[in-house]
Amino acid sequence: MTEIRGPYYSAYGPRHLADVLETVGQWFDGVKYAGGSFALMPAEAVKSVNKLAHQHDVYVSIGGWIENVLRFGMGAVDR
Repeated sequence: MTEIRGPYYSAYGPRHLADVLETVGQWFDGVKYAGGSFALMPAEAVKSVNKLAHQHDVYVSIGGWIENVLRFGMGAVDR
């Protein structure tokens, strides 16, 4: 299993991810948003990245960010 991380130190949007998945996507199982970076991205960009990953049977992970969400209650997880 291989997990790619993005964005982290550089911009990483749906067009970049599409290029990665179209060229070497068969070798990736997951995409991880590093360091809560998704919280800084426009919601539509996050949705686009997630949809693209799922279209390629790649899971999406936010890593340890869930600890920050849980402080707002279990209902916040679904939102």
